[in-house]
Amino acid sequence: MKHKIFFSLLALTIVWSAAKQLTYHPTCEGIDVSHHNQITANNYIHKSYSAIDSVSFIIAKATQGASFKDKKFTEHKQFAKDRNIKFGAYHFLTREESPKEQFEFYKRVVNRDIDIIPCLDVEKYGDQNWTYSQVREYVNEWSNLCKEYYGEFPIIYCTDVYRIRFFYDLPNQFWINNWYIKPLIKCAIHQYSNNEETLDYNHLNTDINNILLRKTD
Repeated sequence: MKHKIFFSLLALTIVWSAAKQLTYHPTCEGIDVSHHNQITANNYIHKSYSAIDSVSFIIAKATQGASFKDKKFTEHKQFAKDRNIKFGAYHFLTREESPKEQFEFYKRVVNRDIDIIPCLDVEKYGDQNWTYSQVREYVNEWSNLCKEYYGEFPIIYCTDVYRIRFFYDLPNQFWINNWYIKPLIKCAIHQYSNNEETLDYNHLNTDINNILLRKTD
């Protein structure tokens, strides 16, 4: 019995030590929002952080597919502008419309009136995953159109798995969602917490100037 207790305690100690190594408490430099979020001057990011006005960037959902504009996009944009917070806009990529149709729609909604390089959200939706050939085709075309118009390849939002499986050789910067540990591969932005009822928290792994859109005349 004593041996069983000893080995049980040893196992618990090992598990606790491993969990402690994976514990990750990054700084929240930015948030991302969509129509799901309520964002006001009195909305606090987390009890251990200061008020929302202290974050350095906000990335808001702008478009999805070739016809959906987020109903709170303009509100979120004005919120950031009023507080002098760097503002970015992301597009949710779908399979139903061509990459060109989707990019042209994003461009009409967002134009160049943003601070952060355009962001492209690539993830599973509905009941089907992206295939390798399709996601490569769509992302490459959207990226090239973005580069042509904005002067930068978009920052790609995805999981570690998508980054490794689909986008291992792309020149884009990456915004990785991993809500448990540090991303497996280096990225510019790490989304480390997701909550539709409040806000999504993001840690910046690079100098903020590296994700800012270079303004052209």
